[in-house]
Amino acid sequence: MIVKRNDAIKSLALQTGGAYMVYSLGNDDMKLLVDTIKSKFKAKIEEETTIKNREELFGYPLAVAVALLFMGLFSLPQRKLA
Repeated sequence: MIVKRNDAIKSLALQTGGAYMVYSLGNDDMKLLVDTIKSKFKAKIEEETTIKNREELFGYPLAVAVALLFMGLFSLPQRKLA
């Protein structure tokens, strides 16, 4: 099987802001890869923000459950001691 280089991938990578590297058997490939990644992502500083806007709604089902519990307990027939 013979693999050919596809130059359309190179143009696609460069158009979308990516990078394109030609693989070789040299020792400098990893250094070039690290330098490329650092140069692409060094300028982009992203901020992480956490938005805490929660409203606790567990009280509504809890109130319904407690009301049903009391209705069930107080509607039991009472025994009369004779």
